Amino acid sequence: MVIQKVGIQANLNLLSKTPFTHTQGMLTAPLGARFAHSLNSARLGLCMGVMQLAIAPLLQLRPSRDEIASQKEAKSPAAGSTLRPENVVDLVYLAKMGAVGCFSGFMAGLFGIGGGAVVVPAIAYLTDHSHHTAIGTSLASMVLPSAVGSVTHYRLGNLIPSAAIPLAMGTAAGAAVGAQIVSTIPEEPLKWIFSAFMLFLGSKAVIKAI
Repeated sequence: MVIQKVGIQANLNLLSKTPFTHTQGMLTAPLGARFAHSLNSARLGLCMGVMQLAIAPLLQLRPSRDEIASQKEAKSPAAGSTLRPENVVDLVYLAKMGAVGCFSGFMAGLFGIGGGAVVVPAIAYLTDHSHHTAIGTSLASMVLPSAVGSVTHYRLGNLIPSAAIPLAMGTAAGAAVGAQIVSTIPEEPLKWIFSAFMLFLGSKAVIKAI
């Protein structure tokens, strides 16, 4: 339902590619979980804060949708020219999504984050898809890596089932409401809200760790 609300309304055409991102994230999520287990709480919090502070300005460096459309129109081949084969474009696209999947899976296992903090800015920055589309796709792409990372943390003794179950239920309800709200916000303000939120969380994590 959440993916449907955000994705369909924002032309979520990445869903056919998310299984590839799923696979990469599943491979790296256990590595991130084991690396997190080797760090103390202060260092882990500091690393997470620094990462969030680094990600915060990325979306503001991305050209606007209108600028991207103008660039694509300027680069479009002239009539009668040979078009690039569709399968070549797909390979480049899949390579990008695979790299994003590997990194986001590792971050999910390491920090317990990945979709919002990694996949959303990566898709928005590396592709010409809208921020709404990036949000909907990140929800789909992190389902399996989150599950794999959770299993690894459970085996390492870092998971409390009695807390995780009500948290999951509350998160599902909150995500449904959030998806409704986000679909009504224009893309540019949404990018600023996302960056400001990442900046706030990163600053708080760094100050707490120091």
